[in-house]
Amino acid sequence: MLKLRGQGLGRLRSSGRGDLLVKVSLWTPTSLTDEQRSLYEKLHRIEGEVPSKVSKSIFERLRESLGV
Repeated sequence: MLKLRGQGLGRLRSSGRGDLLVKVSLWTPTSLTDEQRSLYEKLHRIEGEVPSKVSKSIFERLRESLGV
């Protein structure tokens, strides 16, 4: 659960905004069909190599993209 301060709904009879709570759910498939594997490999060719080292955590990158 992520808490984004000041990014939620506006407060009633008051200035400012509330906090936005975001629930993030991720899953990783345990097995792929031949078609899924070929589509994944095609996407990998299109996107290129994944960086070997990421300096910022996913939460830091998410905060930056949302402007928090």
